[in-house]
Order: sequence, then C-alpha cells, then structure tokens
Amino acid sequence: MKILFLSHYGAMLGANRSLLSLVQGLKTKGVEVLVYCPKDGPFTAKLKELQIPFEIIPYKNWANTFLLPGFWLLPFRHFQNRRLMPALLEKVKTYNPDIIHTNSSVLGVGAQIAETLQRPHVWHIREFGRLDYNLRFFPNLNNLHKWLAKATKIISISDVIKREVIGNNDLPIELVFNGVAPAAHFQEFTPDYGQTKSKQTVTFLLIGMLHPNKNQRLALQGFNIIAQKFPQARLLVVGAGRRLYERKLKHFCKSNNIESQVHFAGYLPQPKDAYLQSDVVLMVSKNEAMGRVTAEAMAYGRPVIGFKGGATPELIQHGHNGFLFENGAAGLAKYLQHFLEKPEDLKTMGENSFATAKEKFTIDKYVDKMYAIFAGLIDK
Repeated sequence: MKILFLSHYGAMLGANRSLLSLVQGLKTKGVEVLVYCPKDGPFTAKLKELQIPFEIIPYKNWANTFLLPGFWLLPFRHFQNRRLMPALLEKVKTYNPDIIHTNSSVLGVGAQIAETLQRPHVWHIREFGRLDYNLRFFPNLNNLHKWLAKATKIISISDVIKREVIGNNDLPIELVFNGVAPAAHFQEFTPDYGQTKSKQTVTFLLIGMLHPNKNQRLALQGFNIIAQKFPQARLLVVGAGRRLYERKLKHFCKSNNIESQVHFAGYLPQPKDAYLQSDVVLMVSKNEAMGRVTAEAMAYGRPVIGFKGGATPELIQHGHNGFLFENGAAGLAKYLQHFLEKPEDLKTMGENSFATAKEKFTIDKYVDKMYAIFAGLIDK
C-alpha cells in the first residue's frame, strides 16, 4: 500500500504532530508513505530525523484567517495553485499512490489531485474553521462542502466536528480520535499524582499557541480571582504566538499584582516537561475541535478543567477526570479553588485521567483504526 500525505504547514503543531504519529505507525505496518509539505520547518526536520520520505511542494492553502494578510492573498494563491497543478499531477503520477490523504480542511489541492487521477481521497477534518480560527475559504465555504462530498472517506476527530462542520450524515464519515501516546507509555510511565502537594503549591498549566481564540486571558482572569486568597497557587503559561497578545497577558498580570504567581515559559520543544511541572491542566478554548492538550494532559495523569464547549465535553467527564466550567472567569475560578482546597483530588482525578487516555487516546489505536480504513479502500 502506498499513501501520499499532504500537510498544510511546516510547523510542529497539533495537526502535524498527529500526522507524524500516523505515518510513523503506518511505516511499521509495511505501508509505503510519502509526505508533501508546502514549506520547510520543524515538521520536515522531524521527518528527516525519522527517515520518513518527504518533499517540499509550494502549494497554497485555500483558507486563511479573516482580515489577516494571507486572507487578501487567497485569490492570488488560487492562481498559483492552478499554475502549479500540471507539474504536481505529473509528480504524483510518478509516485503512483494508492491513496491520497489531506491532513486539514484548509488545503484543497489533495482533493483536486485525487479527482483528476481517480484515486481514493481521505480527508482529515481537524478544525471548526470559522469558530476556532475565523477562517474564510476561497471562493466560499460552499466550495469546501462541494469537495468534501467527493471524498472517498472523511475523518472527523470528534463528534462535534462531525455534526457542526461536516454536517451531512450521508457522507462517508469516520470518527477517529487522535492518539497522543503509545500504548507502551501507559506501561512504562508512572504519574506522580499531586507531586507539588508536598511543596505546598498547586500548579495550573496553560499550554498551546498564544492566541485570542485560545482564550488565555480568561484563564488569567479566573486565576486572578483566587490568587490572593491562595498564595500557594501557581500558573504556568507555556507557548508562543502573537507578541502583542502576549504583552497584553503579561500586562494583565502586572496590573493585578499576580506576576510572582504566573510564569510565562515560552515555547517548550518537549511538552512532557510542562505536564510534569504541573498538577492540573486548563483547556479554556471555547471551540476546541478535539483538544490534543486535554488528551496529552490525561496521558500524564493530570486532571483537566475545561470549558464546556466544542469537543472538550467528549473528553472530560465532569467530576471524574476533571471539571467542565461555564460562566466565564468566575466559573473557572470555582474549580481552581476546588483543587486548592482538596488537593487529594489531584490523585483521584489524575488516576481517572490516566485511565481515560489509556482507553481512548493511544497512538496504537489511532494508527490501527486509520490502517483499517486505508486497507478497506484498497480492498474495494
């Protein structure tokens, strides 16, 4: 079986981390893989390190965040893709894949190649689009749905994406949660539940790209409500992003005198380090398509406080492996205070989180399910 994978960016963020796990796992099953990527970056560096074949192909995405510079370039990028298409088709013909896989809704060339060459097209939908990234598609959203209807198989990473983005139940949709840790991790790793309890501190973690849509400001507002009452509370903020937004977040901490309790660590190449430094992880994004951070936190035995929206309620069982909050900063503060007053729940809910991740979010199950889907298309 030969599969061509198309990535839509060169960064090592959630979508590409999930793609990397997939191609690594498929290689162990004897699948021949090739990854196309539009630009060099940390993702292609990792592919090179792992000796996974890839090529840099300068195709363009057909969606971008509304009013950002890339949004105004969408018509021009559409023209660039049209000019590139003949050479791209010849390149794909030479590789002669059995299946073409597109890793995001923001990239349309994979669907077009698959239709022209009459190959099965598997399309991974990993984002809401407008709700999480304020995306606009060229020339309009109807164009995405027109091409989705032609896909051989659509992979949705959550039930809410299946309902709200793809919508049409007549389409060939499969729900496949991302895998975040190998099965061996759950045999070899022993979570240190409540490690910081002995230090008389409880550390909450915010991890991910710093962006207004990720709602880090809400987390700071909730933390600010309880910070003075609980001087043992700490908030660790991990991630990089918009510099102006980061400055605003830091200014909020300074103006509310919580600088000593909030630490901005920047980007960490190994997320594991952040999880091990924390006791509870926060997922405050209102429209999380699945929540890779939530699943990763659980894989390290951390309970999660998550906003009751998007796909987060599909991962968090309220009062079992974390809490779901509503009502803004006050609602979040209520559950921050819970762990400060009842640190024994760090262990109880952490154990439940670890069990949830072991059951639902192993890379092995993710790869096995995707392999079965690919194999089923070849057998038809």
